[in-house]
Amino acid sequence: MTEIEKINNLLARSVVSLNAILALALVVVGSIVGIAAGMPFLGPLALVVGPVIGIAAAIAVCGVLAVLLDLRGILIEIRDALRANKLRL
Repeated sequence: MTEIEKINNLLARSVVSLNAILALALVVVGSIVGIAAGMPFLGPLALVVGPVIGIAAAIAVCGVLAVLLDLRGILIEIRDALRANKLRL
């Protein structure tokens, strides 16, 4: 494994960890903002709508990032398989 691949793996693992922290932060902040912004209009219903907004934001942002990270893993597997086949020829 080259130095670039090692750094790449380290960065990818870091992004996975940060993705989980970002998801939690988006849920909490989205809930707070949703409740605060919805209270004048929705009243007690804002206690339900606020967390739904936070969860939806976390799914939208962190879900896309998770799919990209999963795609990275699949591409690495394909690259390794291609390298293995090239060596057999």
